[in-house]
This record gives sequence, structure tokens and C-alpha cells, in this order.
Amino acid sequence: MSYKGRKDGIYLFIPTDNEPETVEIIKQLEQYYPSTYGKVTYKNTKGQTFQTKENVRIASLYMMLLEKIGDDWAAVSSGKLQNFGILAQLTKADKYSQPTRNQAVRAVGETEGRILVSYCGQPMVAEVMDRNNNPITHKNIVWNILDAQNPSDISFAVDRNKIRYGGAKPIQLVNHVLLCAGIKFSYKQEQ
Repeated sequence: MSYKGRKDGIYLFIPTDNEPETVEIIKQLEQYYPSTYGKVTYKNTKGQTFQTKENVRIASLYMMLLEKIGDDWAAVSSGKLQNFGILAQLTKADKYSQPTRNQAVRAVGETEGRILVSYCGQPMVAEVMDRNNNPITHKNIVWNILDAQNPSDISFAVDRNKIRYGGAKPIQLVNHVLLCAGIKFSYKQEQ
């Protein structure tokens, strides 16, 4: 990545001698692995029907949905964090130190996030992402589980009136880098 100041912004740099070029890679992929490409009609969460203005590429995708909400029996107890407060990879010693796997395989990735939004809506994805990446939410969930009268039957693992969304470490890191460059995001309600 290359950066020259606030005026130029932050952008991805691909070397000119990178063979084959990105455009050629896409053409080759389209030639050998064609996918459906056209307008898509869909319904939003309010039940309104829309059609995309631009063509959208649709293709099959293998994925495995992972569950990571502390109110449910299938979730792990508490993920291991690295020094930046983000979920850490387990080492071999961690993986085999107990009879069960003590950490989820991974947090919600980009593809899983899009699919979750399409089926469950943005609040659900915000909840899962915050529980996975916000150390304050993480500590609060652990405390609420330990302090509960019946830890296997908790109505709410985290009180959103006390802990708001937006404290996730990856978001904090991105905001810090951008703020150093004089850039700040502002929230605008979706219409």
C-alpha cells in the first residue's frame, strides 16, 4: 500500500510488472468459469420489491455458516484475543490442550456477512461482529455468563443500553489510521 497524504488518500498499489494484469485475469476467469450476470429483483426488509440498475454477477458459492452467539449452546465459551484485542489464531498447543475446541473457527467473513445481512438484516450482523471483536462486549458477556443464576439460560448476554455498537477493535484500528491521515467517518442513517 502506498500513501502520499490526505489529498491523495489511501489506495491499493499494484506493481505495473505484475503478470498477468488484473483485467486479463478477470477475462480469463469469465471465459473458463462463466457465471450468471444480469439484473436482480429482490425484496428489502420492509417487503418492498426492487430491481438493480446495474447487472450483478451471481455464482454458486461453497460456505459453512458458523454460529457464535453466547446465548446459544453451540457457541464457544470465550475466544482468545491477540495483543490488539482482535480474535487470535489458536496455536497447536491451544488446539489440543483441551478435549473440545475452545474457539470458533473464524469470525464472520465478508461473504458470510453479506449473506447474513440478506437473510437476517443489519442489526444481527452488527451484533455478531461486535460480540466477536469488541473487548468491552466480550468482557461483559463473560461476566454476565459467570454471574447468571442459570448460565445455560440467559435471555440477553449483553445489555445494549449499557454497551453500544462501534467499539470493535478492527473498526478502532481503521479509524485511528484514517484519523492520522485527517479522515473521519460519519454515520448516516439508511433510508
